[in-house]
Order: sequence, then structure tokens, then C-alpha cells
Amino acid sequence: MGDQPENLAAGQAERHGPHHAGHNTEIASVSIYTDSLKEHGGALSALRGRSIDQDVGYSTVGLRLGTIWHLHDMVVVPHASAAWQHAFDDVTPEAAFLFASTGIGFTVTGVPLAEDSALIDAGLDFALGRSMTLGASYSGQIASDLTDNAVKGRFTWLF
Repeated sequence: MGDQPENLAAGQAERHGPHHAGHNTEIASVSIYTDSLKEHGGALSALRGRSIDQDVGYSTVGLRLGTIWHLHDMVVVPHASAAWQHAFDDVTPEAAFLFASTGIGFTVTGVPLAEDSALIDAGLDFALGRSMTLGASYSGQIASDLTDNAVKGRFTWLF
């Protein structure tokens, strides 16, 4: 979606260029494996932990949109995407430990991953010439019990 035309439309009024719309389908798997651990020292607080082997899968389905606008002698590339992401398998990370001195065990449970969430991304890229681009975008993940937001800026200079 970030195609840049080879020449800028200098001195022209606002003109819209090629439009792009497409779908996005992804499947991913994330695996975490750690060996067991045994701390030494700290007679009362040394820990032992079992190995961890956890997997989580993701499927994502969405749409992407983009176009190219020629504004006088500048090229502007707006882009946006929206998707639904589903996490499956083990969405709550856990680790089991015990105190080496007493053998008393406990489990540490991490923050659960969102099972179903909306992924949103929107931004603008500005061609500052043939080799420089300035861009800004918003990206977010929104679920019933999770919100993750980011604003990003970027400058690219090809040489």
C-alpha cells in the first residue's frame, strides 16, 4: 500500500491516484519452552521451577485499504486496516515454582491474552522527494478486557 509514483504531480490541484483494497488472513503459532531452574544461595528464598512448554495460536482476518493522493507537488499515501484476531490454545501463561528449603509450591499466573480482539491501524505517509518519506500512524488492539494503543512516527531516507 505504500507505492510511490516515480514523479510528483507538481502544481496540480488535488487528484486521487490508484486505490487498493484487499483482505488479510494470517495464522500464527507462538511457542515458549524453558528448562527447569534451580537457584543457589538464599537458604530460605531459593526457588526451583519446572520447565515451561506453552503454545498459543492466532488467527487474523481483516481488510486493508490504501490510496495515493497528489496534492500539488506532494504525494500523500493514506492507509488503514481493520481485523479480527482470535487466540486459541493456552491463553493464560503460568509457571510453577517451589521454595527449595521447604518444598512449598506456588503458581504464578500471567496476564491472560485477549481471546478475541479488534486490530486497527491507520496512518498517513508523505513523500518528501524521491528518497525521503515521513509518516505517522495509529495502531490499536481492542478487546473486552484489554486496550493497547500506539502512535508511531517514522522518517525514511533511502541513500
